[in-house]
Amino acid sequence: MTDPIYFNRALDQNLEEALSDAKSIVSELKNDGYRISESCRFSIFIKKLSEFIEKGFGLWERQSDTALLAEGIRDFAELGAIVKSKAIRQNSKKGIQQLFGGSVKPSDDNLTHSRDLQFELYLAAIFDLSGLNISIDEPDFTFKFEEVIYSVAAKRINSEQKIHARFSKAKKQIKTSGIKGFIAFSLDRIVWDKMRDDAYIITDNPDTLYEAGQTALLNLLQTKIKKAAWSNRDSLVVGHIASLTIPAILPKKNSF
Repeated sequence: MTDPIYFNRALDQNLEEALSDAKSIVSELKNDGYRISESCRFSIFIKKLSEFIEKGFGLWERQSDTALLAEGIRDFAELGAIVKSKAIRQNSKKGIQQLFGGSVKPSDDNLTHSRDLQFELYLAAIFDLSGLNISIDEPDFTFKFEEVIYSVAAKRINSEQKIHARFSKAKKQIKTSGIKGFIAFSLDRIVWDKMRDDAYIITDNPDTLYEAGQTALLNLLQTKIKKAAWSNRDSLVVGHIASLTIPAILPKKNSF
């Protein structure tokens, strides 16, 4: 494949819109028979956002709540894409049920399986919603482009120390599948890896966000990813898909 395919999905919502969408997504999944407890991270987000709107706290006044809300907005943006994908809904029922695990914030996760799986299904959903015929299959999913089937091994990287290991595992999965494909990786957790915290941006200038994201992504690829990608070359690895999502909060617009 000579030309890269770029997927860019921006989401801009005020608090009331975010709450309404979140409730609709949960209701739709419950109607499909999924078990979503009041203690799961998605339910807690809805409760916290409802309280936040009712009490009218400034977005900058309670840092712990701000981090929770920022991550919740991102979680529901990704869950929303998964719910919209008919291919995922039909073929990943067990996987969708597993998404409801995990702590409210990624930094509190002792086990990362739920959010790792969320990245895999979210990426597959974006491919599906972009018109590419996907199948939930080894290594994580496959898609068809110009009558050729490609595989995707999707890895959420949770620390800088695990970059090489995650790339190595992805390469092995592609080789085992025997289908030429892509190593896809989420860099969300290593943007400010040394802080061991949950990343979000507060700004009143939304025009700078895309440029800042591009700059951060390019820096990560050049400094932390290049060596791992180079050392995990293989004839069946035809490319890489980089994903970087950082929630942004615009206080003056009261939006995410």
